[in-house]
Amino acid sequence: MKILTDRELDNVQKALSVVYREREPAESNGLWRTRVMGHIRDLSADRYEGGYLVSLQRLVWRLTPVAIAMVLLLSMALYQADFTSDYELAGMLVEDPLDMSLLGDYAIKG
Repeated sequence: MKILTDRELDNVQKALSVVYREREPAESNGLWRTRVMGHIRDLSADRYEGGYLVSLQRLVWRLTPVAIAMVLLLSMALYQADFTSDYELAGMLVEDPLDMSLLGDYAIKG
């Protein structure tokens, strides 16, 4: 291996710096950015801290809006249902008044 003098090292360094400055910028498409950002998200330290409790809390908070929407929809459906007609229908079908009094204990009073 040949030992270079200081002048030769300076020439090599200048030539390499000129080539570096004149290079074309690397093109990056959307797929590359997406993969890099996904990798960065995977490297996050908080994902591994806290164990299962943190993961469960995140899952609960993600499902909370869905649960609230379902409760609201079911509440509206039950509010629109007419429970008195079911009670009256049962009263018409039962001939014995004693049976009707037993059904009255379970009737929804509104």
